[in-house]
Amino acid sequence: MQRARVPGGRSALKAAVPSCYRPAPVKLPRSAPPWAQGLAPLVPLLATFAVWAPLRNGYFSGDDFFHLYDLATRPLSDLLGQVWGGHLLVLYNAVLWTMFQAFGTDPRGYAWTVLLTHLLNTALLFHVIRQVIRPPGLTLACFGAMLWGACPALVGALGWYSVYGQVLLTTLVLCVLWSLGRVVRSGRALSTRVALLWTAVLAAGSTSFGTGLGVAAAFPVIVALVLPAGRLTRRSALVLVLGAVLTVVGYQLALVHSPDMTAEARAGVSPLSNPGLLPAAVGLWAHLVGFGASALLFDVVGANQRFPGWTQLVGGGVLTLLLLAAGVGADAAGRRRLLALVLLVAGAYGAVAAGRAAVYAAGRVAFTIAAMVPRYHYLPLALLTVAVCTALGEIAARGPLASRAVSVAAGLWMLGRIAVLVLRPFPIDLADRQRAALEDVFRSIRAQVERTPPGEVALIENKPFGASLYFPALMPGWAGLFVIFSPEDTIDGRPVRFLVSEDDWERARARGGRIAGLVVRR
Repeated sequence: MQRARVPGGRSALKAAVPSCYRPAPVKLPRSAPPWAQGLAPLVPLLATFAVWAPLRNGYFSGDDFFHLYDLATRPLSDLLGQVWGGHLLVLYNAVLWTMFQAFGTDPRGYAWTVLLTHLLNTALLFHVIRQVIRPPGLTLACFGAMLWGACPALVGALGWYSVYGQVLLTTLVLCVLWSLGRVVRSGRALSTRVALLWTAVLAAGSTSFGTGLGVAAAFPVIVALVLPAGRLTRRSALVLVLGAVLTVVGYQLALVHSPDMTAEARAGVSPLSNPGLLPAAVGLWAHLVGFGASALLFDVVGANQRFPGWTQLVGGGVLTLLLLAAGVGADAAGRRRLLALVLLVAGAYGAVAAGRAAVYAAGRVAFTIAAMVPRYHYLPLALLTVAVCTALGEIAARGPLASRAVSVAAGLWMLGRIAVLVLRPFPIDLADRQRAALEDVFRSIRAQVERTPPGEVALIENKPFGASLYFPALMPGWAGLFVIFSPEDTIDGRPVRFLVSEDDWERARARGGRIAGLVVRR
């Protein structure tokens, strides 16, 4: 049978069909030229470096001295099983030990490591946003990477080496999200090998900083939401679920068997050990989300520590409205993406709330104040940024006018952020007081050594330094500093010894090594 021909050809057929029945032409978003795609990540990276470049001159502070003392006096095998403040520090201590072998006590090596890792995380966030938003666009990816990379609230993690574990954890989480985005866009089923790799990376991240436990626990649900049903095989799903369960159970076992944790301490950092913590944890979680949203969306000059409590309600409200506005007009896949990101943020902040609610409740510290501690927000704000950009992407996908409005608003914000960065850079605490205090300690030690006759032992009264006044078991004050920063037990040929209490002497003898020979019972 021959195909019937229409006189006049296709043009005549097109003219014969009324326009109301013709399918509307599909306009695909024009991709940026290759040179623009290659240069686009440099915009947030340069802004981020400009904001955090002063960190190169930072110094140790607070718990940093305790960690340095452990690195100088304990073998790596002991450090790999350490539980510190509720964090199981396997990966973090391994990385910190490596840095200590490479840099010693030179803060510049640690500062550059933190700065470069943050730049890497900013670049990873750029690519994660490009993969998640619909349709993929450079403007929102640049906006999101700059929004987070230059956020002043990140100073709590970037300005304190003791929290570098969260910076490292964020690198691992963003790598997994980037890989998940590639799997979603590939159209292929999730392989067991990739699922096992994700599980191992997230489990390792949870031993770098405790926030990773919440991400690892929520991740199987995240994958189930963003992957179509036929592309998540039973074997891969089983690997993800078992990995999440083993990560959380392994952490609980580490708490039970760790010599660093008492029964009271275990009950204070885990709702699984004390279900009575759940109401307090939920309350702190709500404040954390509210403060994180307000700090991310409203602060560009480092004023978040002076935000009144009501801004947490405003931040949470604006975030909720943005997500609802995006979800109303999104398709089913878009809603699942938004829900997955909300659960991911909830898991990250949930781990913080679970581990710290009891501490603040026992100390009668208002959750409004507790939520403002900046070191809790590095990873959660990265995930919150992805959620915000995804919501904006869903709104922009509704039509040319909406797309143009979102792009113009994001572009204007970036220009404004760069202008504020140039005109009013926010201050960063570089721990100059701790540097000066340490110099005073060694100046005093040297002065006492110089007053000691040649050939005699310089006996120096041991004194607390910083937080060792309240936690003498973690570091014996001046004697601990001498072990960290002095390569020898002598100064100008005179042996140096520190007079300590009976408790400090016994702890030094139990630890062994240099500190045992440096202390003398008072």
